[in-house]
Amino acid sequence: MKFRHFILTSALTVSAWQVAQAADDSSLPQPEQLPVAATLPSILVTGDTQHLPQSFDQRYASTQVLTRTDLERLSPIDPSITQALATLPGVTISQNGGPGSTSSVSIRGSSGSQVAVFIDGIRVGSATTGQAEWADLPTSAFDRVEVISGPAAASFGADAVGGVVQLFTNRAANQPNQTTISTGGGSNKTFDTQIRTSGSIPSTGPLAALSGLTYSLGLHDYNTAGIDATQPWAYGHEDGRNPYHAQDVDARLGYAHDNWSISTFALYHRSDLSYDNAGGDNRQLDHQLTTGVAFHLDITPLTQFDQSVGYTTDRQFLYANNPAIPTDEIDSTRFSTSTSLTHQERGLTLFSLPLSGETKLAYDFTREQAFLPVDIPTGVPTRNDSAVSLHQSVTLGALTVFLAGRHEIIQGQSVNTGNVAVAYAITPAYTARISYGNAFRLPTFNDLYYPGYANPDLLPERSDTVEAALDAATSFGTFTAAVYDTRVHDLITYDSVTFLPVNVGRAHIQGIDLSYKGTLGNSTPISLAIGILNPQDVTEQTWLNRRPRQTVSLNIDHTWDEFHLHALSTGVSLLYGGSTYDDQFNATYLPSYTTVGLRAAYKVNSHLTVSANLSNLFNRQYETAYGYNTLGRTAFGKVAYTF
Repeated sequence: MKFRHFILTSALTVSAWQVAQAADDSSLPQPEQLPVAATLPSILVTGDTQHLPQSFDQRYASTQVLTRTDLERLSPIDPSITQALATLPGVTISQNGGPGSTSSVSIRGSSGSQVAVFIDGIRVGSATTGQAEWADLPTSAFDRVEVISGPAAASFGADAVGGVVQLFTNRAANQPNQTTISTGGGSNKTFDTQIRTSGSIPSTGPLAALSGLTYSLGLHDYNTAGIDATQPWAYGHEDGRNPYHAQDVDARLGYAHDNWSISTFALYHRSDLSYDNAGGDNRQLDHQLTTGVAFHLDITPLTQFDQSVGYTTDRQFLYANNPAIPTDEIDSTRFSTSTSLTHQERGLTLFSLPLSGETKLAYDFTREQAFLPVDIPTGVPTRNDSAVSLHQSVTLGALTVFLAGRHEIIQGQSVNTGNVAVAYAITPAYTARISYGNAFRLPTFNDLYYPGYANPDLLPERSDTVEAALDAATSFGTFTAAVYDTRVHDLITYDSVTFLPVNVGRAHIQGIDLSYKGTLGNSTPISLAIGILNPQDVTEQTWLNRRPRQTVSLNIDHTWDEFHLHALSTGVSLLYGGSTYDDQFNATYLPSYTTVGLRAAYKVNSHLTVSANLSNLFNRQYETAYGYNTLGRTAFGKVAYTF
């Protein structure tokens, strides 16, 4: 009944908008074409028919994008997507050891659990820890990565305090079948094999009846002897390397017909990791599945209906060398659905200025469950989240105003969030923006339910952020400078007396993000990202832990056209992480570090490519988490053949 009422309300809202604008349209002259900087982003249709916005509008929030070309160019030794994320402004990574080990991603000084993560619009992450299992998200599975910096709860819901990471899986283009096989190996007895095939059914031939069908399938096997994860003096240290073996399958199938389309995808990850924990569990076997179905309907050329359903499950099995220690199993599942109605208006004028707008009304529902390795007196922890949101953007000439509001009911508790942004196109190339947004983070199931260590009365963490930014898109490249101020209250911290989580913390985070991406000459792409951070724990009068106060990422590549070596490209990467502390009381210092990497690729012919990477050239020894080792100098080579 509620759902029908929602759909009826949505339809009436859009119909009223259309009728009113149609009446105005009859008395208004046809405007000239809108300037580039003032046009609203259209919803791009990808080759596999999934109708998703390919980029969150830069006028609403600072947004950085990594394309498939970027991901291949920055191909790391560690297969996790975290290595590519570390090249973006304001993004920092902490990792407990080598490949496959636990990682945490921070955006603009947030904690790892204050970052919302989505795969093709489906939320992922552990309900028990509150963070995504980053080691289970391989770079090879994704065609595009988008990072939205700043509060985005009004659009994405819970946990989008520091920002949002959107991962888009590999998708097929409307082209004949293409298959790529690659194999590589390198330091630490590392071996990597991938097979990928994609294409579409042609409109002629024996399968013409299936014309409009696109498909993509990828298989990935990664195996490494790893490194010794911990220092000899670290708690739980065990001598020897920590091997890691991961296997991934990603698949997508889409079909489009006239004004509607449907697509489905699945990403499955299986891994086996050895880690240091002497006397306890020291081996982890992961099974993670993310899958979803998306339906799109063009009701009119300017009105779209979208419906998606998603399911994620994460099963962890923890083993010990000692047979007397029982095996633990931690399972979490999430079911989600999203319904939205979007309407755009174009071709209007007001005060002789071009006027356009977009309205989006959406309903989202999520149900989370977790099965902990201990008995919970109240039964299996479960959380339901229902939300209604409304987005409105209006562009009048060079001015754009964006408003978003979201009303959420989580286990009977109401949470309201909103965003407002005003952008002004100073010139077609330069846009100034100021925005405000609030957000919240839900307590994890461990915080709420784990016997002996939980507090069921915890409230969500809440934040308020103000940001001012200047964006430039010139012939020399794109540039963004953003200044932000974030205040977090009801921060969940652990009471040193009761050893229970409580809502007593406050944080104040100020920072500057600078980024540039362009090409020098015709053949030298360059990207630069700088983050300057002042992350203060107001309650303890200390620095927030594991948040480097300065970060710099520089990537320069060159194709050797001047020597007629068009098939040869080389590149260099520099990554600097400033000093920070490992603990909330600032008793353990983590010094700054700089690493340098080299890469080269040569396209032998239209089918065969060889490439090589040398990471941490100077074998810099550093830590992003106290007591945990990181990869030293590592080399990796790969051969890829496409047919």
